[in-house]
Amino acid sequence: MLSIEEPISQGQDMYPDRPDPHIFPCWYANTAAADFFNVAALNDKGEVMIFEDLTALSAWGSWHLVNGLLKDGENPLTAAQQRLLKTAGYTSAEWLYLGSFMLNATQPNVTGHFFAAHNIQLTAQSMLVNSQTCAIRWVPPRELKYALLDGRIGIMSYAVTASLTLLMSNNQTPF
Repeated sequence: MLSIEEPISQGQDMYPDRPDPHIFPCWYANTAAADFFNVAALNDKGEVMIFEDLTALSAWGSWHLVNGLLKDGENPLTAAQQRLLKTAGYTSAEWLYLGSFMLNATQPNVTGHFFAAHNIQLTAQSMLVNSQTCAIRWVPPRELKYALLDGRIGIMSYAVTASLTLLMSNNQTPF
């Protein structure tokens, strides 16, 4: 039985027995007890990189963004840049800080850091090559907007990142 006073984890994965999270990024870490980051990565066409969970039984919540937990003292931007490279093989010289927000008022010590990486470039081989659990998809901003409404983005912190990206990015693509 879970206790309200004792967090589920302190910066650990929700599923400790699962395979390497760099290979299977569609499974997400429990952010209830540790600072975290999310990244909306955009290519030169303004399309957003989505990790689609191919094991999901329904479309609800099957789209994920680059994400991770921060270690004590770790710089959120540096961690986000490293995860984008490790997970998908991409880098960017154009990062937009979307803000940092507390998870909720009852846990003011947990902060989410949100970024958009523009004009990402493939610089290394993706760890998702031939993955049977997760696939990289490129979606235009309009489809991302609809995914926020129809539940394909089912995790609140991903929805915040996607929404702020749509709001803050200077993109010529119509929404």
